[in-house]
Amino acid sequence: ELEAAITDLTLLSRKQEGCLRYDCFQSVEASGRFMLVVQWQDEESLRKHLDSQHVLEFFLETARKLAAEFLAEDYRNFSRREMEF
Repeated sequence: ELEAAITDLTLLSRKQEGCLRYDCFQSVEASGRFMLVVQWQDEESLRKHLDSQHVLEFFLETARKLAAEFLAEDYRNFSRREMEF
């Protein structure tokens, strides 16, 4: 699911003005780990990219999914019950 979202992000980003490079790599050892290598013509192009609708939606959806996964896990408290100051 994350791979598909990153693929969409990559394809849309490559079409943006000022995009010189937008490549995504997936770790061979950890399939859930990705690396983006990007290059923009100038800072203005990068800012427009970061403010674009598809980038904002990608980060919002990714954050929601990660938060849902995190909150769905059970945790145990292993810290000391009393804190010393």
